[in-house]
Amino acid sequence: MSGRRTSLEEPSSSEEDAELTLYHDNKGSLEDNCRISFPVRGLTKSSGPVFESFFQIKDIEKKFERVSRLFCEGENFNKIQLILDVNTQLYPMSVGDNIHFLLTTTLGADHEDFPTVTDGATSSLADAFQYIMYGKIYRLEGAEDSLSVYVSFGGLLMRLKGDDLQGLMMMMDMNVYLLLKKMTY
Repeated sequence: MSGRRTSLEEPSSSEEDAELTLYHDNKGSLEDNCRISFPVRGLTKSSGPVFESFFQIKDIEKKFERVSRLFCEGENFNKIQLILDVNTQLYPMSVGDNIHFLLTTTLGADHEDFPTVTDGATSSLADAFQYIMYGKIYRLEGAEDSLSVYVSFGGLLMRLKGDDLQGLMMMMDMNVYLLLKKMTY
């Protein structure tokens, strides 16, 4: 059994955000503070896609006048949950909408670093999506069977949680792009 925080909180400057308390049950309870470290085999700044899936919006909570918190379930993977703050004034969403979700380290279509300013002639992953945010992973929490990834996009927060996330190459303070597109079937 592991102790985990499930609320979305703004990242702080303290290093506590990268820690998780694990409770072991080996003939009695042993409580340890453990720093989570994940393998970073071959991960570079221009690695490209980190996670991609399709989600269905199950519930929407109006947080502020322009921001809503989406509660979504994955369609491709078992038990993947997404909680995401979205500026719904710019990108209106409804319960039941299906979205294509991509988390990537670069917008370059060939997974190379993509220039911030372009001449418009260069294509990017952004061309295929409708809503894009740039942020930083500020917390990773996990146990043997599950991982939660927390990202802040300038105050708009995200939590991606599930069993199928364990093999993903993510690390603290990693910058990522989130790309969304509503799907019509």
